[in-house]
Amino acid sequence: IRSQDAASPSNVQSQSTTLYYDACPPSPPYIDSMNANYVNDTTVQLNWSQSTDAHSGFARYEVSLTPNGTTPSAWTSTSLRTTTLTNLSSGLWDIYVVALDALGNKASQMITLSIDNDPPVNFTMSSTSHSISNYTASNNLVLDFSVSDHHSGISQIQFSASTNGSLSTIVNKTVNCNGANSCSGSTSLTLPANLTGTVQVQAIAMDLGEDWNGTFSPSADR
Repeated sequence: IRSQDAASPSNVQSQSTTLYYDACPPSPPYIDSMNANYVNDTTVQLNWSQSTDAHSGFARYEVSLTPNGTTPSAWTSTSLRTTTLTNLSSGLWDIYVVALDALGNKASQMITLSIDNDPPVNFTMSSTSHSISNYTASNNLVLDFSVSDHHSGISQIQFSASTNGSLSTIVNKTVNCNGANSCSGSTSLTLPANLTGTVQVQAIAMDLGEDWNGTFSPSADR
């Protein structure tokens, strides 16, 4: 800044100062990616990378959790690079982490977390080849099944057969459902050729979140 008066010659006085300008955001806080995985837990801990700012300096993080596809409204300030999310219900959740510098410039990251705490539903199983009222000579036990899961999808169904009252499995089989939201069809268990008496079948359906739902069929006479 330079000033002068009207004298001739004029008197001149000047002053200088340095101004600092920062319109650049901090480096982004990269969150450990969990958005590809279904988590079977109501409590999840997330971590992210350290943000830096070479100008006005890093100030803090702000974190928000919101149902998938909705605008975040509640924010929590922290200087830590971790947060623990609690009381999560099944479904998709968006987690935002924002890094701010001393002048309020922001850099943000978001991931979608998939939560599945619910077991598969609508699980039914029956046998078209064997019944509880009639003996049959066939050792091919045919089972019809149906099950669904509205979150992570059905991973597999595990079938096992034992003689009535015994904990020893005589035959087992796994049917893969590959994450389908509903899985139904027929499968068969080959019973020992010399088996007589009553057979009990257990089926356990597992979803990708590793929840499970088990059911027993009525005892089938062999």
